[in-house]
Amino acid sequence: MDFLLYLAMIPALGLTAQWIAWRTNLPGILLLLLFGLVLGQFVQPDEFLAELTGGDPSAGPRLLFPIVSLSVAVIMFEGGLSLDLRELREAGSAAFRLCTIGALITFGGTSLAAHYTLGFGWRLSCLIGAILVVTGPTVIGPLLRQVRPSRRVGTTLKWEGIVIDPIGAVLAVLVFDQLMINVHEPSLLGAVMMLLETALVGTLLGIVGGAALTFAFGKYLVPDNLQGVAALASGLLLFAISDHLASESGLISVTVLGIWLSNQKSFDVEHIIEFKENLRTLLIGCLFILLGSRVN
Repeated sequence: MDFLLYLAMIPALGLTAQWIAWRTNLPGILLLLLFGLVLGQFVQPDEFLAELTGGDPSAGPRLLFPIVSLSVAVIMFEGGLSLDLRELREAGSAAFRLCTIGALITFGGTSLAAHYTLGFGWRLSCLIGAILVVTGPTVIGPLLRQVRPSRRVGTTLKWEGIVIDPIGAVLAVLVFDQLMINVHEPSLLGAVMMLLETALVGTLLGIVGGAALTFAFGKYLVPDNLQGVAALASGLLLFAISDHLASESGLISVTVLGIWLSNQKSFDVEHIIEFKENLRTLLIGCLFILLGSRVN
């Protein structure tokens, strides 16, 4: 298949799956995964990219994963833009418990299930448990639009789905570092220091980026028609810089950046939110199609 045709098919299939979901009231995520699985029977993206780069089997993941990471960063940024701090009065305590006690229960239960049901070793089981802590806005957002729960439940799940994403990513990195890499010399102090470094770098860069954009947009140094693109470019750059400084801190940066912009009072963010919502819909469709097609 021609590479240009393949690239054009992915967003087209994503749109088709979401349109069918809208017409039939079926969950859009399931249709996107189904479309991706079917596409993967004909074209595996890793093999396709390997052929284009001279047969290197590692070329696919090396090219694909950074694109996926940037797409997730955009989705997290848009999720942060939807978080109004005033909602915490109603949903804050429940969302906090879901992201702490709920995450620990999920981590422990999934680790036990992986060990005793699938027969995996404890280290691998704990890593799987850490990864599966995440629900994430790519899943929760479409489901909330499909199910339409009460306002309080919807707000709680929205906050949980967005906040748990960077928490789960950091947890997975910590577990992988301590149980897989430093298997003979695990260090609680090293894990705590890595956690603090990741949280500090991500939060500080998010605040700095939010303050800079607020100043630039509030003083009208950037015209309205460029504000959405400027916010997107700034978010992607912050994500990359933050991840370079501390692994997985980029997700924290873009989430904090989105929350900052959503709750400042210097300028109206509605046009930025609308731009990001359309982009998120496109990216979610493409991501589920692409990742679903990688399943062998």
